[in-house]
Amino acid sequence: MTLNAGCAGCSSPSESIVHSLLTCHRSKEVWGTSRFTLTDPSSHGNFTEWLSSTLNQRDAMTTTQISAIMYQIWHNRNQLVNGKEVKSAYHVMTMALHSMEDFDASRRRDKNRPMPSSLSNHSAEHARR
Repeated sequence: MTLNAGCAGCSSPSESIVHSLLTCHRSKEVWGTSRFTLTDPSSHGNFTEWLSSTLNQRDAMTTTQISAIMYQIWHNRNQLVNGKEVKSAYHVMTMALHSMEDFDASRRRDKNRPMPSSLSNHSAEHARR
């Protein structure tokens, strides 16, 4: 099996997480449809530091939104790598919005559902430690 180190989205000779999620023209198109202006990741030591700094400066809802967009960009990239149809920036953003709605609905359902007794006992026991 031969692995190609280049970007499947733009044919750049090398691909990194930063490139895939932020600087590839395909990901830039997605971010362009969002309300977010993200700082240059090269201003931080590495992607993890940049992501941590970016998310720590925002509220929980915004963090969820940015995470959902990144997930959908990565998913779309993987579809392309695996020879499947690549979706438009609009479609990727729509999928991110749907995943956020699903996540929010799930959290609301879980908030109203009583915790199973086996979990609540475990949680209480863990809290005492």
